[in-house]
Amino acid sequence: MKITITRRELKSMTTGFSKIVPNRGTLQVLSCVCFSNTSGKVTAEATDLDQTAVYSLDNSAAEGEGVMLVPLALLRSLSKGTDREIVALESADDKITVTNHVGGHAVTQTIEALDPEDWPPAGGAIRTSPASGFISAYRDLSVFASTDSTRQALCSVFIDTREAKGEEALVATDGRRLTLRGNLDIPIRDKEGVIVPISKFLLWNGLPEDAEIGVSKGKDNKRFCARSGPWTYRTKVYDGVYPNYKQVMPSTDSAANKLIFTDDEVNALTKIIPAFPGDMEYITFKCSAGEEICLQGKDHMGEKDLLIPLTSGSTYEGAGCNICINRDSLLDALKAGFREFMFADNASPLLSVDSNGGKHVLMPLRLNGPSKPAETAENTSESTEVAKQSTTTPVAEHPQPEPIVNTTTPKEKERHTMPKEVKTTSTNNESVEVTSLEKMLVAYDTLKSKVRESQTAMSDMAPIIRAALKEDRNRRKEVASVRAGLQKLQSIQV
Repeated sequence: MKITITRRELKSMTTGFSKIVPNRGTLQVLSCVCFSNTSGKVTAEATDLDQTAVYSLDNSAAEGEGVMLVPLALLRSLSKGTDREIVALESADDKITVTNHVGGHAVTQTIEALDPEDWPPAGGAIRTSPASGFISAYRDLSVFASTDSTRQALCSVFIDTREAKGEEALVATDGRRLTLRGNLDIPIRDKEGVIVPISKFLLWNGLPEDAEIGVSKGKDNKRFCARSGPWTYRTKVYDGVYPNYKQVMPSTDSAANKLIFTDDEVNALTKIIPAFPGDMEYITFKCSAGEEICLQGKDHMGEKDLLIPLTSGSTYEGAGCNICINRDSLLDALKAGFREFMFADNASPLLSVDSNGGKHVLMPLRLNGPSKPAETAENTSESTEVAKQSTTTPVAEHPQPEPIVNTTTPKEKERHTMPKEVKTTSTNNESVEVTSLEKMLVAYDTLKSKVRESQTAMSDMAPIIRAALKEDRNRRKEVASVRAGLQKLQSIQV
């Protein structure tokens, strides 16, 4: 079999396959691309066993049918050059002849061919249907998914197909924030929904956004398929239950406060927030009725309060409140297009709804100490006298957001919510509610810390063991040398 490929097509193909093929594969066959020609249809395929990408070579020429495996590293080197030049791959027996046309010259090399029988089967074809806007929404939501590999269900985008036709949604959360996209045309119907892992391939800008999607249930697990342009992508989906995200959606009825940012303000905040002094991960919005919204933080020394008024048209509705938010989480929400944030108080989740059926829930950070009511005209003079007597203001040294959703294990087959345990403690006439979910989070963080400590201890122990082994070898050599000397002395006859 002989396949002739243009370098332009080879560049696009190898770039896409680089999102699939691992850099350090344990199996040699998985570092290759499988070319095949069947009934005049030429395709190239790459896989890491969990996900597979197939590229249809529409602008190539092929002679003879067959299959051959070519290392991706070699294809990357062949893709460098002028787009109009061509590359020829020809398989014969256990050899592959590679001809690279560079500057009008043909450079030929021969490599050993792997057995095509070692290539893992890709599984059957999956029926797909058009899904306008899916790829774009998937990419937007991937920012809000978790990056913690131990929480596989959250390292994904959930396709919620449990509702009626037209009410499907895409959801992503990392346990601290949650984003939902609705008004999408999802052709998938599944009573449990589909949990699609975050994939570098689907996030790749070289993949066209117009796509068809589908899901197939195999004997062992589901597979998700997306077709876009010359590409066909299939991946295993997470076999588990996605957290019940609907239970954390705040009600708008109790939202006594509203922050509204203008586009000009967002452009300014994207520059101000990353450069805000101090090493704190949070910022505070100081909101007062009828006054400018101020961005509050600490200086580089963490001693003085800094106030930056927002002067580009942003507004606040409410009686007054200071809300503390994670910097990066707020910027992600603003970049995703969310502008209006509603919340009940400074300890309640913020809810934002856009005009495209999208929703965003963001947990605030809790300050150390009780929350303070907003200053009004009646207590302004009293606050001034208190400020004169006090030189410090309680701020959060280690603010912690509340978890949004509970995670479930893959073996759980029914949706459920954690029972709430209520433990009330009094601090300056205020009560703090501690849920089972918060206790689980604290226990998880403690366990994670202990594991890291044990790993550090094991790492510290390794050089000690090596030193002990070295000393033992030296001691054995000395003992052997002394014994050899004694044997020589004993052999001397007087």
